[in-house]
Amino acid sequence: MAHDGDAGRDRVALHLLRVSEDEAGFWRGVLTREPVPEDHFFTLSDRSFPRLLLSDSLRFHHFDGSYADVLPWLVKLLGLLSDHFTETLLVCGGDQKKVQARFSALGVDISPESPNTKKNAKAWEQRLVSYEGESYRCEWHGKRLWDRDRVHFSLPIKRHDDRILIGIFTEHLPV
Repeated sequence: MAHDGDAGRDRVALHLLRVSEDEAGFWRGVLTREPVPEDHFFTLSDRSFPRLLLSDSLRFHHFDGSYADVLPWLVKLLGLLSDHFTETLLVCGGDQKKVQARFSALGVDISPESPNTKKNAKAWEQRLVSYEGESYRCEWHGKRLWDRDRVHFSLPIKRHDDRILIGIFTEHLPV
């Protein structure tokens, strides 16, 4: 509820969902406009990001930034990944630079791991995430800032209807 200073009355925002495709946007708005406690974020994530799978190990305290600082960026990133990542990979023929450019145009910075990271066995191992008894490599990441706050995610997983696993929230993994 918002306060209207001129009239001295409270206002209520009313949301009408005309089609089921509007539901994810509605819940993303709830996450960013309402004082949703950190522990409720994951409760609303299935509705907010229907094309994503979230690892049980995700925790906001793994970021350098506070929940309030990270949340708007995270909701935007996860929303764009849910809505566009699988299709963008397909349209771009897997060309990583084109995928990066398309997401940059949408206002988020994503990239695959560097060749140096892939050559470093220990670092590459840290990108493996267990989900429902299987291991998946979270070889892409979104960056909130150039030097910190990363979300590592997988390529679309056929076995899970081409959903993307969000596997790691972190300040920064080693290269």
